[in-house]
Amino acid sequence: MDYFEMFLKKRKLTKDKLEKMMAYDGRAIKGTDYVCRFLHGLPRDTNIGLISDYDTDGLMSETVKYLGLSLLGFANLFISKRYIEKGYEFSRDDIDSLGDIKVLITSDVGINCQDAIAYAKQKGITVVVTDHHLPNDIKSLQADYIVNYRLDNNFLNGNTDVCGAYTVYQIFERYAQLYHGEISDNDKFKSDLVLLRHFAAIATVADAMPLLSVNHYIVKEMLHFMNYINPFDKSDEIVQGVCYDGFVQNVYNNFHIFINKLIGKSYNDFDMEFLEYTVIPAINSIKRMSADPMLFYQMLFNSPQTAAVNAEQLVELNEARKELVHCKMNELEEIGDGDKTYKQPCGKYIYMTTAPLGIAGLLAVKMMDKNGLPTVVLNDTPVYDQDLNQKVYKGSVRCPHTYPFLSKANQSGMAYCAGHECECGISVIAEKLHPFFDFLSHEFDGMFQTKDTCDINKGRKEFLDEFDIHMDFDMNIFGFEHDVECLVDDLKKYAPYGKEFELPHIILSFKYEHGFVKSLKENQHTKISLAPAFSCLLWNTTPEEIISADGTDTVYLTGNLSKSVYMGEWTTNFVSQVIS
Repeated sequence: MDYFEMFLKKRKLTKDKLEKMMAYDGRAIKGTDYVCRFLHGLPRDTNIGLISDYDTDGLMSETVKYLGLSLLGFANLFISKRYIEKGYEFSRDDIDSLGDIKVLITSDVGINCQDAIAYAKQKGITVVVTDHHLPNDIKSLQADYIVNYRLDNNFLNGNTDVCGAYTVYQIFERYAQLYHGEISDNDKFKSDLVLLRHFAAIATVADAMPLLSVNHYIVKEMLHFMNYINPFDKSDEIVQGVCYDGFVQNVYNNFHIFINKLIGKSYNDFDMEFLEYTVIPAINSIKRMSADPMLFYQMLFNSPQTAAVNAEQLVELNEARKELVHCKMNELEEIGDGDKTYKQPCGKYIYMTTAPLGIAGLLAVKMMDKNGLPTVVLNDTPVYDQDLNQKVYKGSVRCPHTYPFLSKANQSGMAYCAGHECECGISVIAEKLHPFFDFLSHEFDGMFQTKDTCDINKGRKEFLDEFDIHMDFDMNIFGFEHDVECLVDDLKKYAPYGKEFELPHIILSFKYEHGFVKSLKENQHTKISLAPAFSCLLWNTTPEEIISADGTDTVYLTGNLSKSVYMGEWTTNFVSQVIS
């Protein structure tokens, strides 16, 4: 049986449609040509200030921008030193901190920083904004040049959302097209530009962009390249010969050093799992722990010796971040003695924490994953906000994508959000905290339901409806094992998978007695061998936890397929979890 064809049919796809979904659409965002012409006529000794966000997309945006301008010959580049405590949007102080600049170029921020932009223009600074966030008011935009796909209906038609790093990358790709005849060796220039695009691809995954169209193309390209330059052998050798430009080459040398610091025994490849669960969290720890973003730039732009020290600091920072999140999550989940509810003043939608702002977003993600509800996590100490001229509680929001949280909250007059529609920073006016909770309750009660456990054995359809699982397969092991290897190979051809292009959902059932059950790592994990070269792996699950909730000997698992090789022998694995 061809399970891949079943997968396509279930998703209402064909192989031709898949190919079109993953093609590189290099159409330029409106405004890039104007920026290219401006840069082309700009003296190469101009003082240029650079401002970006401080999450992974922001850091990668700044990296792409700094390297791209360097490739164009600009030598006087000044990066703004910003911290999360200052808020997402930049201010007049950030402008002043850059010194005597003539040009300001932003990335992943700026579309809603009208006061700071007006101040910069008063100082005679030409302002170029590249951003991918929603503008609050299109009529109020003041920058001299703007590149933002949300202002370009032609780009939006048939394309997908893109991150801040790819937005700014487009300027340099378009520059190579417009002025190819004036670049001394355009082929080498374009080759090095592709290497900049790899950083934009990392940002694409970090910012949870849909893995379709241009995003799918550049992420797949990046994963292939990173596996080429980063063999997982903890080698300290410097990467050679991947770039023509010496400065870009040095950046990749240093990035290689950083990756080697992160490598663990459990990873064989630079794949999506390693990227999402190891690389990106380590980079994001700068924002999470309110650390100096210069740590990342110093790691990339200096000597390999300095890079090794900075990379170690990033690894240590990430470990500290993990411990802090665990501690603060326990505080959020603390239960009261009487009613067995969370010790929170505003109940189920708003959670107050003593945690630093940097991890508020992580806590919101975890709480939403736990209870299935839109979640606002606020620092419990109000601070004075100069723009709002009153005290506010600052924090972060995570919300299911079916509700436009940012727009609705901003319209309420009780809070101000900045960022993405369903993942954003928030400032709630202190004296309106409880009315804002009432507003959320009115909006959400009845719209969203708290997650609960569900027994698959009480009815397959009821289970699927309750958990909104759109299955691609629901198979008994004996109708599945023989063709599973071909399915894995077919799926790999169209990898990577992610938002809006997910791996197939699989529920696998079998009799407990038909598998050879083995505990791993002192009974922490379980391996069930079901057929030659086919096993189910259940992390953090003991053999005793696998028996069905109804006491029968039928096991139901859901998870993802993968292949691995050990001592020359290939094995197909179903990395899964028990459905109770």
